[in-house]
Amino acid sequence: MSDTTETAERRLREDSPSVRAVCEQVEQIIGGPEAPLAVDFAEIFLSRTPQEVLQERSTDDLTRMVVGAYRFFAAARPGRIDVVVSNADPEGDGQPAAVTTVRTNVSERPFIVD
Repeated sequence: MSDTTETAERRLREDSPSVRAVCEQVEQIIGGPEAPLAVDFAEIFLSRTPQEVLQERSTDDLTRMVVGAYRFFAAARPGRIDVVVSNADPEGDGQPAAVTTVRTNVSERPFIVD
């Protein structure tokens, strides 16, 4: 993919009403002095999200996904391996019941995928 194409796609996502709405909700949820960092995280997190995902999921679902990832990484510490596996709770977090989330934070470990 060319730089021009990547820039155009990134611009579409940044200009997306759902991304702006997610950033506004993230700012409200996180609040305080940490809010600008959380909004920056949301923009970066969503910048590579396929357009289909932005269209298929509600703003609330995307916000929960971003806030969950932000809080996970905010709690991470250097030299520590963090792994969280959670099943969705349609009553509590609005995700479909068939969704399982796996979050990992492993700093520069060779052959981690192997």
